[in-house]
Amino acid sequence: MRKKQSKTTLQIICIFIGLLCTTSFAFSADNISNNEYVVGPEDILDIRVWDNEDMDRMVEVSQNGAFTFPLIGKVDADGLSVFDLEILMEKKLLEGGYFVSPQVTIRVKKYRSKKVYVVGEVTTPGEYYWKNSMTVRQAIAQAGGVTEKASPRRVIVVRTKDGKEEEYKAKLDALVKPNDIIRVPVRYF
Repeated sequence: MRKKQSKTTLQIICIFIGLLCTTSFAFSADNISNNEYVVGPEDILDIRVWDNEDMDRMVEVSQNGAFTFPLIGKVDADGLSVFDLEILMEKKLLEGGYFVSPQVTIRVKKYRSKKVYVVGEVTTPGEYYWKNSMTVRQAIAQAGGVTEKASPRRVIVVRTKDGKEEEYKAKLDALVKPNDIIRVPVRYF
């Protein structure tokens, strides 16, 4: 009898773990991976050259979409994905004869070129920096929270898709994408 209970308990635990894994995947699938992210002005990048700590740098992309890097000079990053930027930098380091087989890794530390807009019944409506995995709740918090007149259960997210604006009723834990407009409506009694 005890053996049967242990087996059943183990099966339940395995099912529970499986559900947790699929739920995590469902929530993270909407995020932008680091390699897919398109770099823009004001982004802060952590650049590492494998096996050469002297080259590691934290850089801010300027308003014109460029930054300078040792041995390379000016790097035009605006509009490139992180993956494409890594390849470009590896190519420049290789062509300069500085490395035999350079391996560059770039992580976006601050996503400043991507913004979200929070409007309506919030304390400070306006434009805010987007960050990966940002939720509607976090965006509203950046805007100082909701006012007394707000209806946070009826938040609308306006998202441009294929050149058309689409409106979605959003839960507070829904993920926000760059350039989303989060509209907090007034509460009607």
